[in-house]
Order: sequence, then C-alpha cells, then structure tokens
Amino acid sequence: MNILIFAAGLGTRLKPLTDTMPKALVPIHGTPLLGILIQKLKNMYVAHSDCSCGTSNLHIVINIHHFADQIIQYVRDNDSFGIDIKFSDERDMLLETGGGLKKAMSLFPDDTPILIHNVDILSNVDLYSFYKQTVALFNSTSTHPQPAASLMVNSRNSSRYLLFDENDHLTGWTNVNTNEVKSPYPQCSPEQCKKYAFSGIHIVNPKVLKPYLDKWQGKFSITDFYIATCDKVSIIANYLSDHNIIDVGKLDTLDTLQSQDIEQYITCHEQGLNRLEYYFPNLTDIQRTQISQLYNLYFDWNQKINVISRKDIENLYEHHVLHSLSIAKVFQFPPNSRIMDLGCGGGFPGIPLAIMFPECQFHLVDSIGKKIKVAQSISESIGLKNVIFSHSRGEDIKGHYNTVVTRAVMPMNDLIKCVGRKTSCIIALKGGELDKELSDVHKPYKIWNISEIFSEEFFQTKKIISVKC
Repeated sequence: MNILIFAAGLGTRLKPLTDTMPKALVPIHGTPLLGILIQKLKNMYVAHSDCSCGTSNLHIVINIHHFADQIIQYVRDNDSFGIDIKFSDERDMLLETGGGLKKAMSLFPDDTPILIHNVDILSNVDLYSFYKQTVALFNSTSTHPQPAASLMVNSRNSSRYLLFDENDHLTGWTNVNTNEVKSPYPQCSPEQCKKYAFSGIHIVNPKVLKPYLDKWQGKFSITDFYIATCDKVSIIANYLSDHNIIDVGKLDTLDTLQSQDIEQYITCHEQGLNRLEYYFPNLTDIQRTQISQLYNLYFDWNQKINVISRKDIENLYEHHVLHSLSIAKVFQFPPNSRIMDLGCGGGFPGIPLAIMFPECQFHLVDSIGKKIKVAQSISESIGLKNVIFSHSRGEDIKGHYNTVVTRAVMPMNDLIKCVGRKTSCIIALKGGELDKELSDVHKPYKIWNISEIFSEEFFQTKKIISVKC
C-alpha cells in the first residue's frame, strides 16, 4: 500500500504556531498531527491486511519544505513508526500539491495506486477499505475508461466546489461567490452539475496519470491538474454521506479539538446517524443524505458564529436533530401544509422537519439576522426546496399557517399572544417543570413526554406541548 502525506505547506492559517514549527507537528492533546495520521494509517493497515508480513508492504512518502528538519527528526525519534518512510524533499522550492505528487511518485517501490492525504485532515473514514475498493475499481475490466483518480468529496459548506456529471465524473470547478468556472468543457454549467467540496483525501492511478503529469513542470496545484485533464482521463467522485472529515488547518478548529477527545469527536457523526436511523428506519436516500450533511455544515458554521454551544456540537444529532424530529413521531403534517418555525435560531426544529416533510412548506423566522443567515446557508447546502426565511419578529409576519412550531422561545401564553391568530395549532418543544407555565394557558392543550418516544437520558425532562388556537 502506497501513501503520500502532504506536509510541506507553510501552514499560514495556523500562524503564529507555524512561525516556529511545521503544521505537521502542531499537536492535539500532545500528539503532532503527523503522528496521529501515521498511527491511524498503520493501525488500519495492520487490522485489515490479510497478509502475515506486518507492515513490510506499507510505504509512506512525506513531502517536506517548511521546517523540514523538524519533521525528519520527529520521524527518526519515533523509529519511523516501524514503517518504510521516505521524504520527498522540497526545501529548494515548494512544489504545491501537483508538483509534489509528481516528484514523490519516483520514491515508491512500484506503480500501484497511491493514497494521498493532507496532514491537517482528521476523519473517521476507513482509509484502508477506501483504498482497497478504489484499487479494485481501477483494476476492473468493466470500467472504461480506466479511472486515473478517485477524489473523496462531501457536501460541506464552501465557496469553491468541484463539478461532476451524472456519472460522478469530474467536469470542472466553480467559485460560487465570484461565479468563476474552470473546465475543459466549453458548455460546462454549474447549475447542471453535482457540486462537491474536496476533502483533501484522494487516490491516484500512476499507470494512467503519469503520462499526463509528465507534461506539467515545476510547481502546480493538483486540483488545477485534475480540472485541466478531466476531459482526457476519468477522474471520479467518491461521495461521503456518513463520515466526518475535519480540516484542522485553522486555529479556531484546532482550539475546539484541544478541548475534545478526538476519537469521540470524529466518530460522533456516525453514531448520531445510526441513532436517527434506528428511530426513523424508513428515511429515503435523499433524507438520509441531507441529514448526514448537517454535522459538517454546522461544525463549519460554528467556527464563525456560535450557533450551537461548542461543547455541545458533538451532540448535534441527539440534542438538536433528534429532538426536533420528536415532533414527527407525534404529528404527520399533511402535504401542502404551511408551517412556521418561530425563533428558529440556526434552524431547529425547522430544518430537520423540512427534511422529514418535503411536501410541506416551511417558513423559518428569527429576529437575529446572523442565525437566519446560518439556517438559510445550511438549507441551501443540503438542497432544501421547501423552506423560506425571514429576519423578523413573529408578530410582524403576515398570513396564516396550519401549524407554528418552536423550541423553548417563550412561555406558552406569550406564544399564543404572539402567533395565536396566525395558526390553528402551536407545537412547542419544552423542558423542565411546566405546571406553573401551563396554568396560565386557557386554551386546550396536550402534553407528550419525549422520554416515552426516545430512550436517551437527554430526553427525560423534555416534552412536546400542542395548543389549539
């Protein structure tokens, strides 16, 4: 198994840490990023490999430039982790990712596929399985043309996306902020393509790719190379719907991870999805994909705006998505229903409910503009077509709604005064002791204990209150 770790970059996003060390040696809980990645790769190889030769067939090349001596010394101090590790030395000139790949290829013992991994990426991806499945695809006689590369992609929020056709073949690139498009196909239209963000993990097939790489000289981006070459060779998307990938190359992300258990943090995404699918086993593929995208999108936004408590982001699926969907266990909204989410914050319960009820129309309302901005961006990123947004107070919204949903925005009697004339039913997610609050309500209401719907301890004091208006 051949692996190339990109570790030569200057790490400018991690300054001032990278003023004195390479980003590969920036520590999380005392262990450098490079050590975390190499140990993960080694453990996966040993756990999955069906041979008895240990790690003798595991070959790693690390490209180096910024504080290169520190990286070399770190690997030597750890006895190369018991692996064949070589260095692709770019101290004379940083070659970027494309030039770095071209230079490093000659250091591998053969021309079998190369797994490429950025050093500042953490994930819960089974990289060995990804590698073996991709190698099988590269070698398949039924795959024409033979793929030159497989790119691990996802739907995280980004300004720059790779473009793929209906068969998941790369066709170009776009910047959605500037509307810039790069493609060898003159008629390439982002609106007609699948837009995916690149994860920094990919596998290349040297037998197919090398003749094209040889035509490029000096330093160049692997992304630019892929885009310019995608009309000549097959470069395919490997879409991640149920895995979590974290870019650690930013100070705010690094700070968040320093206060978390890494393994727990990067696996909570998968665990949350499993819990949701247990309670909602009949999700469609579209619903499952949309829900799976929420973790990375909220994580990215939470670095910019404190939408969800940063200590609680790892509980996104239980404390926020599943909590919102408790309403769907009690109420089935008829098609074409108009539903307002009052005080939606970053999109709860409105966005999960809009996913669950695609034939209903949702109106998410909040008086805080930055929260509406987040909710709207996430809705657009996962492709929701049944949601509109208003930066407004609930009492200022015109029109009538079949239902108003809300999550602990205000006391029930105040809710009734605010929107009671706009709807025939208010559904509120509440917690704690409610006797005093409900004693002021003089309209028919009903209470459901969410602990009778979901077994998790978080829901022991959570309730759904519905009021007929």
